[in-house]
Amino acid sequence: MKITKSDLYNKVNEINDILNTNIFGLSGAYGGYKLTTSTGRDVLLTGFTSKKDLYYNLTSYIRGLEYQKNLKTIYKKEYKLIK
Repeated sequence: MKITKSDLYNKVNEINDILNTNIFGLSGAYGGYKLTTSTGRDVLLTGFTSKKDLYYNLTSYIRGLEYQKNLKTIYKKEYKLIK
């Protein structure tokens, strides 16, 4: 599957939606890309990588964010049951 810049921007928008923010973006140089904050910090600490590698890293990052969000929901429900 060929990864395009549009695919990367869609993943970044998904991250911003999950976190209810708009601070994440893409930076590109040397033919590679990385996920950055609005201050320019490299979020994944990968440096500039290929579009394909970044796409898979962003997908993993999103899965981790969703997992953490689901855990918070589960803990809130269990806490209410214990009370």
